[in-house]
Amino acid sequence: MRDSGYATAHFGKWHVGRRNPREHGFDNNDGANNNGGPENVRSPNPKQAYLITERGLRFIESNAKAGRQFYVQISHYGGRGGASALSSTNQVVSSWEESRERNARETASAAAVLDMDITIGMVLDKLEELGIADETYLFYTTDHGTPGSGNRPLALGKGTVWEGGLKVPLFFRGPGIAPGSVSRVRATGMDLVPTVADLAGLADKLPRGVEGGSLAPVLTTNARGSVVRPREEIVFHFPHYDFDPLGPASAILWGDYKLIRFYKDPSKPRLFNVRTDPYERNNLFSALPAKAEALEKRLDAYLSEVDAGLPRVNGDFDPGEEVSQPERGERQRRDNRGQRAPRRDREDRGQANR
Repeated sequence: MRDSGYATAHFGKWHVGRRNPREHGFDNNDGANNNGGPENVRSPNPKQAYLITERGLRFIESNAKAGRQFYVQISHYGGRGGASALSSTNQVVSSWEESRERNARETASAAAVLDMDITIGMVLDKLEELGIADETYLFYTTDHGTPGSGNRPLALGKGTVWEGGLKVPLFFRGPGIAPGSVSRVRATGMDLVPTVADLAGLADKLPRGVEGGSLAPVLTTNARGSVVRPREEIVFHFPHYDFDPLGPASAILWGDYKLIRFYKDPSKPRLFNVRTDPYERNNLFSALPAKAEALEKRLDAYLSEVDAGLPRVNGDFDPGEEVSQPERGERQRRDNRGQRAPRRDREDRGQANR
């Protein structure tokens, strides 16, 4: 988009390595920030929530007034308790009747989300103020599922490849998109690059090998279109220890079926019909061996094709020194602050396929 004349910007969480976003096409940016933000602190919000939004608003206004096409990403940081929200926002949420039934942590989380909602409203208001709302595409999504069981009744959540860890909101607004329309067509984050390129008239500029497909045929046909991707199946590869007690895993979606492989015991995958069983309660692995075998073959072929990193058994693992999930999380936070801490997990951590 930059090479085609668009002004480009990224503000907020980057978390795609430590190279400056400029090297990925974002001339205007606030650095290669991780969860700690540019100041590398535990709670970058609420300061950064409003700061990155204000930067985005200035970028939008300056380019709109200059008559230049633009693309901007505003990537919010997650909330970390009441300190992540303005005191005034905490007071508002505490006054809600629903807050009487919430614990302090849930109320604080709601306040952090409300601050983000407010800043999204600021962007919408700016587009209206500048008179460009009807000619601007805007989309909103999140990175992965809610922590814990926050995506109930879907199974599990963030840090897993169960449906609660994969399903997230995705909203689009813009020219040709019918207000209030809803699509049940399967979409993934990999579809966003082809979609943005298509909506910008730059689909022919995409490099070969880009995964995903354009959602434009769905968005501009009142949700009646379909998505064409290089392959029928969609794979989620997460060879890490995180929030799933069953450990590192890969999942493949093909048609109505989903298979999950857990690397600590790959001989016992789970197979679900996610159309009739979206909450993944009925494991069909034993009942449908041919279907399970077909999905496993497709999964193996994909992982081999992209040279995916896989977990390896750690022969030095000592069960007496196993790190608990809370301790592992604390070590990760120390790592993020640049204080490297030793790890002793069951298996070496593979590299996620991006």
